[in-house]
Amino acid sequence: MTVVDAPMVDISSTFIRECIAEGRDMNFFMPPQVYEYIERNKLYKNDGKQYGIE
Repeated sequence: MTVVDAPMVDISSTFIRECIAEGRDMNFFMPPQVYEYIERNKLYKNDGKQYGIE
């Protein structure tokens, strides 16, 4: 295991889901395998109404 000295970022899963629904690249906020799974299965890729995005 590699430990990296980096600042902690307080980020919610709701924020990540909303950003993905908007089409933003959230690759840097989660492990690569998780992001690939989300992209491959088109999770959270709807019209955005679920998250109040029009």
